[in-house]
Amino acid sequence: LDACAAPGGKTLGLAWSHQFQKILAIDADSTRLTTLRTNLETVALPSQVIINTLVSDALELTNHSLFDAVLLDVPCSSSGTARRQPEVLRKMNFGNLLERQFQLLHACLEYLKPGGILVYSTCSIFPQENHMQINRYLNQNPQHARRLPFSIPPNGFQHASLTQHGDWQILPWHLAEYDEDQPSRFDCDAHYVARLQKL
Repeated sequence: LDACAAPGGKTLGLAWSHQFQKILAIDADSTRLTTLRTNLETVALPSQVIINTLVSDALELTNHSLFDAVLLDVPCSSSGTARRQPEVLRKMNFGNLLERQFQLLHACLEYLKPGGILVYSTCSIFPQENHMQINRYLNQNPQHARRLPFSIPPNGFQHASLTQHGDWQILPWHLAEYDEDQPSRFDCDAHYVARLQKL
């Protein structure tokens, strides 16, 4: 399940990972999901992969079997894109965003088979949207899921991108080739990624 799928880049990544034969890509925004469908039609997908799409809020997904894996790239402040979009910091307002992120995390873990994996991600630098959401869930539901820490940084990044919890907090200066004398050459957004396993 790609739970907040539009515009489709992550869905394509899942397809080309060759780890999944069936992918359900959902998004609450019908216009954005139409864009996803268009994007899927413009590329050649692996022949063994079937991708179904559905207009649905991930909080309201019904009539489905349990999933082996869920990718949950939650709506976020987009603060990690501020290097190229500084206006996001001026417009930023958490409002109900943090509670929606937590609700999505809770709901999507319910969609997993026992032993299934959920990947939670944001393009945020703020801990309230990142490890604090994961910690809150695990503290409230210690019998339901466990964190699966990463042991190595993502490909092309320094060890500093590994957090104390074993999550990834990717920042531009964590790039392996980063040169502090020429920072503008390294146009990388910030991202956060954590893995949970349903018990």
